[in-house]
Amino acid sequence: MYLDLPRGVVSCKLALQIIQPYIRRRYDVIFIEGVPPFNLALRDEARRFVVFVDMAYENKSRLALSLTSQVDLDGLFQPLLHAAYMQVSIE
Repeated sequence: MYLDLPRGVVSCKLALQIIQPYIRRRYDVIFIEGVPPFNLALRDEARRFVVFVDMAYENKSRLALSLTSQVDLDGLFQPLLHAAYMQVSIE
């Protein structure tokens, strides 16, 4: 099953309403294309993504991700973590 995660100005509640029917069907594997490295501008999308991964895990679905850049899975949240660290250091 392929799923396009909601992006942009969409509330987390609405995004979850869009995603939940797919998770409830208990697909064995869910394919997600175009996952960007999450930076400060994409922090809302990062939160939605983490909730989605958690929901998939709870329903025992496996995820297959296709990233948008040369970043590996370990670096997916690195830009966001770095921006948060810099923001705290400045304050």
